[in-house]
Amino acid sequence: MVSNAFQMRFSILTWFLREERLISIVEPYASSIVKRVTIETSGIIYLYTMNARKDKWNHVCSNPRDPCDEYGQCGPYGVCRIDRAIKCECFKGFAPKSQQDWDLQDWSGGCTRTRPLNCEGGDGFVEVRGVKFPDMLQLWLNSSMSLSECRAECLRNCNCSAYANPYITNGGSGCLIWFGDLIDTRDCIGIDSKQNIYIRVSGLEISGTEFNIDLEKEKENKRPIKLILISMVFGVLVSGFINGAILLMTRKKRRAARKKEEDLELPVFNWTTIVAATNNFSRENIIGEGGFGPVYRGNSSAEEEIAVKRLSRTSGQDFGLARTFGENQSTATTKRVVGTYGYMAPEYAMDGKFSVKSDIFSMGVVLLEIVSGQKNRGFDHCTHCHSLLEHAWLLWKENKILELMDECLSNTFVESEVKRCKCVGLLCVQKYAEDRPVMSSVLLMLGTEGAILPEPKEPGFFMEGSSSSARSCTSDITKYEKHTMSITDLEAR
Repeated sequence: MVSNAFQMRFSILTWFLREERLISIVEPYASSIVKRVTIETSGIIYLYTMNARKDKWNHVCSNPRDPCDEYGQCGPYGVCRIDRAIKCECFKGFAPKSQQDWDLQDWSGGCTRTRPLNCEGGDGFVEVRGVKFPDMLQLWLNSSMSLSECRAECLRNCNCSAYANPYITNGGSGCLIWFGDLIDTRDCIGIDSKQNIYIRVSGLEISGTEFNIDLEKEKENKRPIKLILISMVFGVLVSGFINGAILLMTRKKRRAARKKEEDLELPVFNWTTIVAATNNFSRENIIGEGGFGPVYRGNSSAEEEIAVKRLSRTSGQDFGLARTFGENQSTATTKRVVGTYGYMAPEYAMDGKFSVKSDIFSMGVVLLEIVSGQKNRGFDHCTHCHSLLEHAWLLWKENKILELMDECLSNTFVESEVKRCKCVGLLCVQKYAEDRPVMSSVLLMLGTEGAILPEPKEPGFFMEGSSSSARSCTSDITKYEKHTMSITDLEAR
């Protein structure tokens, strides 16, 4: 195999067979330039050109120029690949003769067939492109045969190893057949080689069809694979970046929501903290005084100003249940139910269970009483015996909640505010404690214009109406009973 520089100055003109040797005649492109080719004892070929002006020979190139130019580098049926880390490969249908030697990078043993040939029929050919022809130790040449005729001729001879077109001009012509082992084959990557060689293999290797190997275009065929791999890696990186960003944003939102929820929770202070914050209820910290006691200004441990109201007597403004909890307590149970009728939550009135949600229920009752101008206990209606809570619930379901409004507010109310107050009131008096909002959420819903409020559920119906309403609903029965009553006088015998 000669170098590119050698090929640029010489052109292969013809092939001919003489005394069982294949000879090629070459002629320089520029006949005016004097050239000299020298073969050293080491086997290296040197090309020189004469510089007439300086009267000296200039070295142009030499061959071999790389390890694949060394004769028989990969042994029989091996292909030397200069662009690979492992530079020797076997043709399809062949395997290393000694895998142990190949692992030690000793390729001189070459390759051997994985399946034997069947001379009686069934053999096929593997087309290999872009390689230098193997050494022409044993060959047969016919200049007039076509490629198909050459193939048939090779199949008729059991010793035929491969065939090819020796002439590549005008679509290729002639027949060149190799016998015995194929040795000293290398790739021609980077050189525009159109010479193909067809290597004989067992039909089992190609499943009845010819299998094509294009070593010259193999590198080009790998480009789409590289692009696909790069695209896949880039896609994975982008997807990972997007997923990571979404995860970080989700965590950030969760932390913000958790912090907001914590901020909405009303703080609970123990007695020691309140005494320390108000300097033992110093008179200097009094900022006002109401009907139930003074209000003190204080500084909490978090350096926040707080207002503390100290009750001097029983206050009806507090429902009294939340004060019975410890600092970290959320629910409790009592055997003695105390409180104001009409404001007690159903779980407290019936089972003695109370929590912070019990005061929320009372808050909802008060809110509905303020808007309607009527009390829950003793509520009386001309058409039914329901309590105020039941009446408000029925009006809400019928979308007539404005009918619950106090008549004195008829000319001064804002419809959205009234509906919001009544909705919040119904949310606070829901039957189950877990459905009721916390006080911070109640304040937020009442103070936020245009807030989207959840749909309230059925309220707790533990007060079915006052005694007066019960009497009005059972008046007919009472009258009937009066007419059927009799008096019996008891006399001694």
